[in-house]
Amino acid sequence: MEVLEYIKNIYTGANNIYTHISLFSIFGIFSILFSKLFAHYLNSTILGYGPKTNTELAICIVFVVLILIYMWGYLYNYSNKLLNNETTDLPDISFKSFYTFIRMLPIIITWITYFITLFIIGLSLFNIKINPIKYSLYMSAILGLMPFVGAIWGLYSKEYKNNYNLYNPLQIFVIINKTLFKLFKLLFNIIILVCIISLIPYYIVKVSFSITNPTYQLFCRLISLTVMLYFINIAHYVYIQGIVDIIKNKLLKRTN
Repeated sequence: MEVLEYIKNIYTGANNIYTHISLFSIFGIFSILFSKLFAHYLNSTILGYGPKTNTELAICIVFVVLILIYMWGYLYNYSNKLLNNETTDLPDISFKSFYTFIRMLPIIITWITYFITLFIIGLSLFNIKINPIKYSLYMSAILGLMPFVGAIWGLYSKEYKNNYNLYNPLQIFVIINKTLFKLFKLLFNIIILVCIISLIPYYIVKVSFSITNPTYQLFCRLISLTVMLYFINIAHYVYIQGIVDIIKNKLLKRTN
């Protein structure tokens, strides 16, 4: 099974242990910051308590955004590495991921703009109250296009060059025609993987409800959030390996 091979690639390699420890630490920091924002904006103490001052709140927001930017850039560092036939090891943790995110911005903004436009068109064509079924079908079709945009972003990450075809909104139909079966097969496998690994944080949370000490209970819940984020991102790295294989086998020669 290809997915098992992808997982093996992620966990083998000379320096991968240090990379995984670093990733887990980053998600741990993110969990603490997110828990504070969660408590502040939803007025809930299930994950802890919110920031005490506006300065602390601003710091939490800034670092949450920075971590999200970093992890997005890290993902495309990995796809760049795979597409250029380097090792399948995860990239080292470095500031390069911020630069990668900036390099990816043109293609990301372009395709997000296309989707926002499609959503606005849907709102103008279908009245949610009058035609909820038609509206739901339209939006489902739009959401169904999103995995294929991931292949376009993956292609762009090979060299970060402004290839006109990748900005052409009609290019997505070329991608669909060439990758439909392979991509949905990959998505199906990833969904199964996510369902399996989500059992780990689920049981940690379940255990937390049996703990009476508030401090230990909170610690347990933060650990479960960290574990969940870590494994979701591992699933994403597995997915990006599958996307890269599809790109190499189905798309790369046709878009050069």
